[in-house]
Amino acid sequence: MYRTFVFLHLVGVVLFFSGFSASLFLKFRADQTGERRILAHTLTQMNFNDRWLTPPAILLILVGGFGAAEVGGLSVTATGWLLWPLILFGISGAIFAGQALPLQLRLERLMSAPDASEGVDWAGYRDLSRRWTRWATVAFLLVSIAFVLMVFKPDI
Repeated sequence: MYRTFVFLHLVGVVLFFSGFSASLFLKFRADQTGERRILAHTLTQMNFNDRWLTPPAILLILVGGFGAAEVGGLSVTATGWLLWPLILFGISGAIFAGQALPLQLRLERLMSAPDASEGVDWAGYRDLSRRWTRWATVAFLLVSIAFVLMVFKPDI
């Protein structure tokens, strides 16, 4: 049963990181084109991913992780390499849900608006995009630190 929970946890981690890193990369590449249609499509796909693929990945991470800890006899609150990644994961989620995702949705609306084909507020887009990049990068770095803590299991 322990290996099953670890497997679920790892599948969730792979899905989560692949979705998160793909979004960062694809957004960066779409921004380089400067084309509204490409940006609109990319942002729509990112929002689809964050709505339908990321939540199951998070569920697998949590169910697998808590299940493995329970079956393995590990206390999450008394084991630093379990507790701190969980805290960082939660902070990352709060940052993403509270800051990056609303900006991402606004970016999609801005690029997908019917009247956007006639004239895009590129200054507004760049401002929102920079803010999104800052928040998404912070969220990504926090889960990356959590990942490192889980892999190397330091005595903290």
